[in-house]
Amino acid sequence: MRTRRLRTWALAALAVALAGVAVGLGAAALAVRGGDRPLPTTTETPVTETTPETVLPANPPACTERTLGGPRADHEGLAADCDLLLAIKPVLAGPPPLVALDPVPGPSRLNWSVGRPMRQWDGVFLGDGRVIGLELDARRLTGVIPTQLERLTALETLGLARNRLTGSIPTQLGNLRALRGLSLHTNQLSGPLPTQLGDIVALEMLWLSENQLSGPLPTQLGRTVRLRGVSLFGNSLSGAIPTQLGNLTALESLDVANNALTGIIPAQLGNLTQLAVLYLYGNRLSGMIPPGLGRLTALGSLRLEHNQLRGSIPSELEGLTALATLKMEGNALTGCVPGALWDVAENDLDALRLDRC
Repeated sequence: MRTRRLRTWALAALAVALAGVAVGLGAAALAVRGGDRPLPTTTETPVTETTPETVLPANPPACTERTLGGPRADHEGLAADCDLLLAIKPVLAGPPPLVALDPVPGPSRLNWSVGRPMRQWDGVFLGDGRVIGLELDARRLTGVIPTQLERLTALETLGLARNRLTGSIPTQLGNLRALRGLSLHTNQLSGPLPTQLGDIVALEMLWLSENQLSGPLPTQLGRTVRLRGVSLFGNSLSGAIPTQLGNLTALESLDVANNALTGIIPAQLGNLTQLAVLYLYGNRLSGMIPPGLGRLTALGSLRLEHNQLRGSIPSELEGLTALATLKMEGNALTGCVPGALWDVAENDLDALRLDRC
């Protein structure tokens, strides 16, 4: 069950990455038109402070034998998880929506209560006497992410995507060492990416796209070597792409498009030999395309358009035999298109304005 659910998340990760295709050109054009704004600094110091603990309502209800499916004494771990979820429910759900002003369909409140067995709770998955999954996508949640979620120490998947959550990503999520999938995309989250995300060594999927996140990409992400999918597009992230991302050799999809990233494309990305999707478009990346990207023989989609790249297209990219999508327009590239890439780039040639080698 757990493996099947994570596979479902993996398919969703690819869908999230490919969603950038639909919105990329418009947002990338905006990024290009914003060229007269000051460039973001690349010397920002990552935030390492702990997020202040979320204030919870006083005297929350305690879970009962009916809620747990047995006596509390026989379900101590589950009882602690259950009590915590009841305590954070009003913070996470936020105030009820004004229906007359809010045409978005779907549930507006969580059904968690002491009178309902936990196995019937919205988006709560149980296993081995603990809560192992919290998947609350598209629940119209309008609150914040409670810091107390760190107490769900058996949690393997946390999905809060497509809601209206605000505030920052709590640094305390770095204490969820069993977490394999973290999906917070399409909310209104702001602030920096916590460096503590690099402490989640079991993490395989990280989807934080379409928020209002800012600041640098933490170098600590290079420690999460089991990562297979990263989607951060559509934020306001700045600074350089860390060379440490080259340590993520299991990575299959990397999407940091439509941000404000600067600096060069690290040559270390050529180490990601499992990579099938690489989206860097709509940033302010400069320098030349690293020849080492030609080692990414599993790469099916490469999008570098609307940056400030210069120089020629490396002939080494002819080794990308699996490539089906190649976009590079909106840069200052010179020279010619290597012959093996010509058919792949055919739909892009008018914009690229380069001849075949």
